Amino acid sequence: MTSLPAKGSLLTRFAAHTLQWRVMTILDALNRIANRGESLARVEAREVMKAVLEGNCADSQIAALLIALRMKGETVEEIVGFR
Repeated sequence: MTSLPAKGSLLTRFAAHTLQWRVMTILDALNRIANRGESLARVEAREVMKAVLEGNCADSQIAALLIALRMKGETVEEIVGFR
């Protein structure tokens, strides 16, 4: 019989961290940019652009993202992530 890792062990912390990670959606990006005035990391910007290019975003969402970015001011990390 296999035992579970002890609470607080490295494996348990890694598993908890892995479960918390998820893909950045355009709605997540809009919330961070428009509501909180935060910038996206390069990886987050890349995930959002991938969703846009794959056709997973509505035209209104894309327009809102572009307007929010322009109002906040694009960062180098966001521009590089969108390329």
